[in-house]
Amino acid sequence: MPKKSSQFGKLSPQYNFFLNPYENERFTRCPQCRAKMRQRKLPLVIHVDPMYPVSLNYTCRYCPACDLLIAHQDEIEHLLVALFEQHAPEAVGNDYIVLGTFEHDFWKQGTKTPHTVQSLVDNLHDFKQVLIFKPAYIWVGKEKPTEKRPAREKHRSKVALPTTLIDNPDRGKALMDKMQAHLPIPVRPTPALIKLANKKRLGIQRNESLQIWRVFYLGDEGGLCVNHPRCEP
Repeated sequence: MPKKSSQFGKLSPQYNFFLNPYENERFTRCPQCRAKMRQRKLPLVIHVDPMYPVSLNYTCRYCPACDLLIAHQDEIEHLLVALFEQHAPEAVGNDYIVLGTFEHDFWKQGTKTPHTVQSLVDNLHDFKQVLIFKPAYIWVGKEKPTEKRPAREKHRSKVALPTTLIDNPDRGKALMDKMQAHLPIPVRPTPALIKLANKKRLGIQRNESLQIWRVFYLGDEGGLCVNHPRCEP
């Protein structure tokens, strides 16, 4: 796991953090341990260029086992735009970075009396780690789906972050070997597969029983790909 090289806040670092850029992935399960995610509402501290400190009392996805917080980038950016359109329109569209968290009592005080910059630093918890996760795709057939890029919002973080990928080549190969040992594998088609099959005029029905005959490993960007006879080219 990557570690942060320096600490900005004076308080001890808390939480591993992921700013989720994928609007079609809400991470209801932890991308590390696959446990069901909980929710945790806490003040996120955000620096918006050139010098606009912001704290948002925001409900994150949270995994206690991994101490992982996930905030959805589209929601954060929507809140930032709404805030700055009212109070500082010149800051709309500026780059930003999520720095860490405040204790709730300190954040609540700031809603009544503005804090000084030094008090913000003195009461800031940096994140222990800032992570990036990429979705791994599984599909049936010849065509590779295109990853959906998040829509461009007015706020866009351009900070280079260390990368941790969901996919593990060794685990992928081990899983593929286990699956190949049990071929053919009976499966039921998912709604996504039925939609794809209809486009290709394969005639797959919702309750139809299918069988996987081949398994391929296509690396981190592709994950595992399975194939059945009706999807042969």
